[in-house]
Amino acid sequence: MEQFDREKTFSGQFDRELNSGGNLYRFIVENSHIGIFVIDNGFHVIYANNEMANIVGYSLDEIVGSDFRDYLTRDSREIIADRYVRRQSGERLPQRYEVEFFRKDGALRTVEISVAVNENLADNVLTVVQVFDITERKRIAAELKQSEERYRTILQNMEDFYFELDSSGNMTFWNDAVVRNIGYSEEELQGMNFRTYIHPDDCDAVYAFFNKIFRTQKIGKDLQYRVRRRDGSIVFFETTCTIIANSAGNPTGFRGVSRDITERKQAENILRESEQRLRDIIDGSPIPTFVINDNHRITHWNEACEKLTGLKADGVVGTDSHWKSFYPHRRPLLADLVLDEASKATFAKYYGKKCKISKIVTGAYEGELFFQQLGKKGTWLFLTAAPLKNSEGKITGAIETMLDISEKKQAERDLLKVHDALEEKVKERTQSLQESNVALEVLLKKRERDRHDVEEQVMSNMREVISPYIERLKNSSLKEKQKVYLNVIERNLKEITAPFMRGLNVTFHKLTPTEIQVINLIQQDKKTKEIANFLGISPRTVEYHRDNIRNKFGIQNQKINLRSYLLSIR
Repeated sequence: MEQFDREKTFSGQFDRELNSGGNLYRFIVENSHIGIFVIDNGFHVIYANNEMANIVGYSLDEIVGSDFRDYLTRDSREIIADRYVRRQSGERLPQRYEVEFFRKDGALRTVEISVAVNENLADNVLTVVQVFDITERKRIAAELKQSEERYRTILQNMEDFYFELDSSGNMTFWNDAVVRNIGYSEEELQGMNFRTYIHPDDCDAVYAFFNKIFRTQKIGKDLQYRVRRRDGSIVFFETTCTIIANSAGNPTGFRGVSRDITERKQAENILRESEQRLRDIIDGSPIPTFVINDNHRITHWNEACEKLTGLKADGVVGTDSHWKSFYPHRRPLLADLVLDEASKATFAKYYGKKCKISKIVTGAYEGELFFQQLGKKGTWLFLTAAPLKNSEGKITGAIETMLDISEKKQAERDLLKVHDALEEKVKERTQSLQESNVALEVLLKKRERDRHDVEEQVMSNMREVISPYIERLKNSSLKEKQKVYLNVIERNLKEITAPFMRGLNVTFHKLTPTEIQVINLIQQDKKTKEIANFLGISPRTVEYHRDNIRNKFGIQNQKINLRSYLLSIR
């Protein structure tokens, strides 16, 4: 009761202060967060408060007495003038509307004004204008609208499917991708429960997924399920989903993004089938084969490999223990080096010159090595290691085959022994043949000398006995028929002696008959005068023939004895 009396007393004091136009009224107006103008009939400002000065950027002294319209943009000035005239004529207009102000610094501000008209005792119309700066609010609203439009554009044009459900799983919002993909219209989707379009076999899993999100309010990720389109076809979706909560934080529904992974699922199925085919090929191969992944762990270890090494696939698949079958200490096998794309120096470090680059498969290596640990007496293996690559060409593993070539190596050793034995026999036979060849060579040389002597004798007789007389006959007075007979005799003699000329230098064919006679006499160690007397020519003519002979044999101007040279070419 006492408190009520105090409040009533204060209210009465407030009313009296307000009615008397005292300090309380001035305090409220001058400290209001709303700018206030009071203008007369000529739009002159007769009062402005502090907030109005803040809005327009002028001091109160600058504002009072100024034309209110000077602060407005042209469009706003026209609006104000029009409304002022219409209001003065008694037309009822909305009290609030937006206009634009120019500040003193030239900045443009958007304000909301509220206008009240008051007629004073002197019949002057005073207009009270309340101004609220909404520039920032308009900017934020514009940015928010732009942001909403931008995100709506992104949402509607994205390939992924955005959706919102209420707490019962009914559709409340979705983007265009949902309509395009599952074939239902906007009207059909509105309020549709998820069980309508999700494959019946996957509904329980989807319900459990949403239920967990609802209970934990945590993001649910990577749920894969099947969707039945309107036309009955089946596609695979992968979804990430989160809760929608109200202002109190209570869950009211779900929002999520889904992606069509049908092609990926098909590719995964193809990959699984491909891997299974590869596994079948490797497992069914009679050649010991193993495969390692990019972590050097065994993914395949076929039955032939089990028989070779004695290690079962169950014990090695998934491990990096493939070295144990071949070496007493850990070290990289050929497949490990191929996987790591090791340098040639690294290959040489572990294998020396025993392995080389394959000429058939790019990036592969091959070689023949002996492994003491395999078998009772060790085993020779022909190794081939090649990289395995994905569709992008990146190495993701390596495969190594090991062909037992121990029998081949033994056959090579046996063949080498036979070869050595044959070599020894060949040496013995060669020695015997060499001795026989020496005797045969002696006989052949003697035969050659005898043949040469006969040829020389024939040629000598031809040159010394027959040719001079033929030449004399040619120079004698013969009848035409006799000359013909003489030519026939000379031609036949040349044909008869032609085989004996084969051993002579081809230069002999360029010699004249006289030059041949001179050569024969020189070979018999005849001097120039003796040759001249024998042939019936002058010594100077013999010297002329000797010079021609040296020139034709290419020994002109050389200190070579002509007789010695002619004897050397016989």
